[in-house]
Amino acid sequence: FDFWHCRQGESQRLLAHTVPPGRPHAQELAIAWCAADGQPIVAELRRVETITTDDVNGVRMTHELRAAAGAGAVTLGGDPQHAGAQFRAVQAFAEADAPKVAYVRPATATGGKDDVWTHCAWTAAVLPFADGPVTVLRVEHPDNPPATWSTRPYGRFGAMWTTTLEPEVPFRVQVAWLVLPGTADVARCERLAAAAFAQ
Repeated sequence: FDFWHCRQGESQRLLAHTVPPGRPHAQELAIAWCAADGQPIVAELRRVETITTDDVNGVRMTHELRAAAGAGAVTLGGDPQHAGAQFRAVQAFAEADAPKVAYVRPATATGGKDDVWTHCAWTAAVLPFADGPVTVLRVEHPDNPPATWSTRPYGRFGAMWTTTLEPEVPFRVQVAWLVLPGTADVARCERLAAAAFAQ
């Protein structure tokens, strides 16, 4: 199945949407990843909560995935460019004459072929808007399994995890996406990443 392009009839279907009691800035979404015949393959509970501190805005997301009942074991895989959780900047940065998006990474980052990166607890994209740059920072929760990252100069970046899902055992990952004005350097990204899951 290809849940990025969905060219063979795959789909993600929203089954329920709730606001947890006492948490007006949060949502819980029940999502079914379905085959072309509508049969669920993966069941997801996605929690989204807004973050606002000083000049930083963003969301914390929790993805809890299981193999759907009757689907058997499901392997999450794919390639780093089309799997996991990704951010895509506005189309203007993908045009031929557009300024390129720059990336800030931790000192531990290890680069490989095709702009694939590992050993990153976070990665930040600096979007060169005409009226001033904006930084988008993605942070992995410390309990997440190791992620494989991909970045592109037009502003598509993110990371994926590889695992096998079972119906009874949830696979849980947490990611924070933070947006702030200006160009954040490594030191600021490190500080924001350290605090991203503290609230």
